[in-house]
Parts: sequence; structure tokens; C-alpha cells
Amino acid sequence: MKTAFLFCVILLGCSSNSGGEGSSDRFSLCSKSAGNACSGDGVCLIKEGGDDLTGVFGVSSDDIWIVGRSNRILHWDGFTFSTFEIETDIVLNGIHGIRKDVLYAVGNHQTIVKWDGKEWSIQMSNRSSSDLMAVLVLSEDDVWAVGDDSMIMHYDGHGWKTIQTVPYAPKLRALSGSKGDIWAVGDDGTMLHYENGRWTAITGVTDRHLYAVYAFQKDDVWACGYGGTVLHYDGSSWNKVHSGKTVVLSGIWASAPDQVFMVGDFGTLLRYDGQTFIALQTGTQRWLKQVFGFSSDRIVAVGNNSTIVCYKEAQ
Repeated sequence: MKTAFLFCVILLGCSSNSGGEGSSDRFSLCSKSAGNACSGDGVCLIKEGGDDLTGVFGVSSDDIWIVGRSNRILHWDGFTFSTFEIETDIVLNGIHGIRKDVLYAVGNHQTIVKWDGKEWSIQMSNRSSSDLMAVLVLSEDDVWAVGDDSMIMHYDGHGWKTIQTVPYAPKLRALSGSKGDIWAVGDDGTMLHYENGRWTAITGVTDRHLYAVYAFQKDDVWACGYGGTVLHYDGSSWNKVHSGKTVVLSGIWASAPDQVFMVGDFGTLLRYDGQTFIALQTGTQRWLKQVFGFSSDRIVAVGNNSTIVCYKEAQ
């Protein structure tokens, strides 16, 4: 079913830069000249105030999508934010894609919506079903989603199929990986690994709730969660890494083994330099739920109360 949508333009820290596709800096979202409040660490507070934001994904620095606890999906085009209103009041929890015309967002009550380059359409929604928390798009015919009751769903190009669901089992909150090699994590230290065509539970690593996982390479995978928990997989085993924080860490993005970013409660934004985690000043105490980037100095994080922050090393 195609959605009817309302389009409007809202000014949220927009830049006056009028450069075209050849502009040397299309990451104008993160700029002092746009009137943003920026810290000495290079972090700018773009917006604060409104519905909670839960997920962010970008195809490029001038094509960024944000979802949250409303039926509105925000889009940054390099100059302004626009709002797409989808035909559902379901909370959306995660978003991911591979191209400008292939993106998916998932949410409560097994809701799945798809962007085809022109509009968002509802692929599935069932108010009697469990919530979906995260989605991973590997190709047009290889899309995964996870959620409550350790639910795992897969789209093969023809339709969505539930791979597993275990009543009262821990919630799966995040997944990341590449074709044929995927990690999923969730509550009570739940860790699942998809390899050789099947999912396997990895036990004994932690009993803390895990909120995020990011597979930079097969032998370089990060997970984080409750109480500042940070774990790293080196291709053979998972090991604990000291984060220096005790807050919930709920989002990860990396551009290199020594360029890893994590976000969490109380406005936490951490940067790992290959040796230690460095805390960056964000200018907010809101819970930053998710983070996404395009390079080590082009980072966007979103969170509670419609908070949007960005990091751009050269200010």
C-alpha cells in the first residue's frame, strides 16, 4: 500500500551555502555559519525539542534520513530538513539502506516501510505483533530485521519471512554485518552470529543489555550497551574494552579501526583512537540513541527530545 504523505520544509540549523553538487563541503549541516552552537571539540548542537529520535542513516552527507517516535521521517538534502509524513502512527526504531532509492525503516508492531526514491510505503504492519528494533539492508533481495522475542525476519526479494521468534526470549536491539556474515545483539547479553547460512548463539560474553553492534570488518566488530559496556571481536573472540563511562551506550559507527564513535545517555559521544575512548562535548544531556557517519570527521547523532548533533573535526 502506498502512503499518502505531507511534505513541508522546516528550518533546523540550515546553511546558507548554495553550492551545487560540485561544492567542496556538502556537510553544511554541521557548520557554525549555520547558527549552530558548536563546542571546541567540533560538535554542533543542531536541534533540541520535540519527539524522540531513534535512528539515522545517510546515503551521503546531503542525503540523511532520521526516524523516531512519530509518523514523521526527517530528510536532510544538504540545505534544509524536510518532513515526510507516513500513513501510520507507529513508532519507528531503525533505518538503513544501500542507495538513494532503496531504504527501509522498521518499528513497533512489526511495521516495515520502504523508500523507493519517490515516497515511503508501508510493506507490513500488524498491531498484534512484536516490535522490530533494527534493519540491515545488504542488497535489494537481502534485508534483515530484528526485534522482540528474539525475532529475526528476512526479505529475499519476494516477501518477508520470519526466521525465528521465541516467546519471552530477550529482545534483539541491533544488527550489523555483510552478506553471509551478520551479528545481532540484545538484552541480557544476547549475541547471535549468522554464518554459513545459519544463526548461532554466542554465550558467556556478558549478561548486560547490548544496544548496538557495528561490524566494520569480519575481524573488527564492536558492541556496546548498559553501564558503559563495550566489547570488541577480533575474529576469534570477544573481549571487554574500557570505555570510561557507566551510562547506557546505544549507538556505534566506525570508519577505521582507530576511528570508532559511540553515543549514549546524558549526551555522551565517544571517539576511539585505537588506544582509548575520548569524550567529546555535545552541549546536551539528552540520550543520544544512534549515530551514523560518512568519514571520521562527518558524524551525525540523534536522540531524545528531537536532539540532533553533528561532529565535524575542522570547524
